Amino acid sequence: MPDSTSIGSSRLRPAAALFARIATVSLLLFMFWLTHMPIAVKAGFTLQDKVFHFTAFMTLTYLLLFSWEFSIGILQPKHYFAVFLFCTLYGAIDELTQTPFGRVCDFWDWLADVVGTLVGLALYLLLRPLVARFF
Repeated sequence: MPDSTSIGSSRLRPAAALFARIATVSLLLFMFWLTHMPIAVKAGFTLQDKVFHFTAFMTLTYLLLFSWEFSIGILQPKHYFAVFLFCTLYGAIDELTQTPFGRVCDFWDWLADVVGTLVGLALYLLLRPLVARFF
């Protein structure tokens, strides 16, 4: 019988799921705040901004998948598609709702969001077997 305190213990699974849910909601709120906080608008394409968008959506995608799988069990392709759809739509809505706050609605920001989402999906699929061994 495995030791209940080992890292592979199923007792860690609910705690991991709760932590992931809290982290996901916190990240979403933080992302919304950052993208709607009025700033002096800089014209033009900046790589640093696109890296921020990419990283935020990659992390959001990974956390959504992690918390969902650790809450309901093994994810099916429809779950991955739902996360992809959510993130791409959230990115679009986020861009469209920035203009009343003095921000710029930028297609390239949204594209960075989509690419970050795709990389987050791929990263989750690659790391899933490793993470599953611990929980």
